[in-house]
Formats: sequence, C-alpha cells, structure tokens
Amino acid sequence: MGMTSQLAALRLIQPGVCTSTTRPASPFEGQMIYTTDLDTLEIWNGSAWRIVSSATPSSGSVLQVVNSTLTAQQTFTSSTATASSLAVSITPKSSSSKILVMVSVNGINRQVNDTGLNLWLYRGGSSVAQFGRQVLRMAGNGSESWDATSGIEYLDSPATTSSTTYTVYGASSSNNVYAIFNHSSVTTSTITAMEIAG
Repeated sequence: MGMTSQLAALRLIQPGVCTSTTRPASPFEGQMIYTTDLDTLEIWNGSAWRIVSSATPSSGSVLQVVNSTLTAQQTFTSSTATASSLAVSITPKSSSSKILVMVSVNGINRQVNDTGLNLWLYRGGSSVAQFGRQVLRMAGNGSESWDATSGIEYLDSPATTSSTTYTVYGASSSNNVYAIFNHSSVTTSTITAMEIAG
C-alpha cells in the first residue's frame, strides 16, 4: 500500500476533534469527527453530518426498556396488600434518570358482587401509587359475571443506579372473599419499565 493510500485509510479510521462550529469545511464521505461541545461522534454521509453516538444522551431519551408478562391467575383473599407475581426489575444507568412504569392488569374478577380488587404499584417494599380501588365491585351479592381491566402509567424518580424492582400488589376489598386477576389464566397482564434520561 502506497503512502497516499495509507493516509487515506488513516483519515477514515481516525476521527478528528472539533466543535459543532469548527467542523471540516470540505469533509469527505465517511469522515468521522468528535464534537467536543455536543459530546457526539459524527460521520459525513456525503451531504450531511450524522450522529453515530452520544456519550451523554439528551434529556427525555429512552435508555432502556424492560418488560414482564404474566398469565397465571393471581388470587387475593386478604384486605392487606399482597405482592403478586407481576413484577419487573431495571438497573438505571444514571441516578438522574426517571423510570416510566406502565402496567396493564387484565381479567379482574371477584367471588361475589359486593367485593372488588384493590391494586397498587410498589417500588421495592414501598407503595408509590394505588391505581385500582374496589375494581368490579357492585352492590348486592351474586356470582362471577365478567372480567375488567385496570392499569397505570407512573413516572418515578428512584435516584439510584442499583437494581430496582416494581411489583403489582393486590388485595380483596373484603377479608376471606377472593378477588383475582388473570381470571382462569386466560388473559395476560403486563408491566414495562422504561429508563428516561434526566
């Protein structure tokens, strides 16, 4: 390989350092630069500079998404909040990140009309929001009839880079009378956690 070819190859693999206002005036296609003020690695595609990556994501960017699904029936016979098996864990990349948690609980039912299902979203061992209160409760007594759905979108600020678990808790509105979700295990409930750059 001649000296000219070697220099051309070196120009392609070694990015230049500049700012967003001092980018090369006559870039060649495939040229890479690092802009110090934007903290971005960019490449010239022949007509414009395109960002390849950014070490510091812009506020509001989605950094990661974690999802969990559950089809097994969850039964609650106590009026005390009890953990279900619907949970998701996420390890934030930054303590300034926010976590958007989205929950959809399906197939809600109960033993008698005068009972409903209470639902909470917990972070670790602490409740951060109640999103279902006596769901499907109606006056009087009777047998099971139809299924209901409940859900929440909650923006949390855990301020940590440690693994964080979000869990759906449930309770019957009447002790010793059951309230359930994923009735007969024929529906699917979901929980999704998204890390949003702060």
